[in-house]
Amino acid sequence: MAGFVQRMTKVVQPGKSAIDGVVEAARATWAPSSFLARLQRTTLDRLLDLGEVQTYSAGERIITEGDGDSAVHLLLTSYAKVTGRRLDGGEALLAIRVGGDLVGEFAAIDEGDKQLRMATVTACGRDPVVALGVEADPFHETLAAQDLPAQRHLMAAVVEKTRAASRQRVDNATPNTRIRLARALLELARTCGDGGLGHSVRIRAPLTQLELGTLVGVSKATAERALRELREARLVDTSEKYPIIRDVKELAKLALVDAII
Repeated sequence: MAGFVQRMTKVVQPGKSAIDGVVEAARATWAPSSFLARLQRTTLDRLLDLGEVQTYSAGERIITEGDGDSAVHLLLTSYAKVTGRRLDGGEALLAIRVGGDLVGEFAAIDEGDKQLRMATVTACGRDPVVALGVEADPFHETLAAQDLPAQRHLMAAVVEKTRAASRQRVDNATPNTRIRLARALLELARTCGDGGLGHSVRIRAPLTQLELGTLVGVSKATAERALRELREARLVDTSEKYPIIRDVKELAKLALVDAII
């Protein structure tokens, strides 16, 4: 654990009472299907005792691609971007993770001799990310000893991420960039959308047009053209830091899906 804590020099360790308050407030925001929402509170308390709670401001890395550690990070609050390195040196947006999710579980599950991080995870929400980091062995031992259903929930989380990645690969094979972007935006609306805007949904993670382009496997210029067409059709608004889907139902029609994915 010492090496893990040493790498976290730029973050703040909140007090125990403060964390209890954060957890209680955050529970209401976790999706019912998320890993943390399904976790027994006694199990989470045990993990809080075993791990390190850290606070990450926007732009700070929670996990760095290529690192050799295997700690699991439970996101208690806010939003984080998952990115991967491109051959040209840039980064491609792979997914958005939200409070209630866990990240880093692939490295923790991998039993290979060389466990390297597959992607970078960076805090990106308006509010800091509060995350609980637990080394792989005590994480798995706690689930096995205290919360057997949680092991199934862990596998379910891995399967869902694999399924979403497979769906994204299929969508990105579609030649129509507008459809690809529409489906990606609907998926983002499902995972991190603010639905209290009538027919509109604000995506509560800051995304650039370049990031949206990499998410669907196209260049920035191609993404800009497709987004301009969607704006002209009054389906989306990307003029601000947080994209807005103006009409979810109409965007779903364009994406050839019945509803938010």
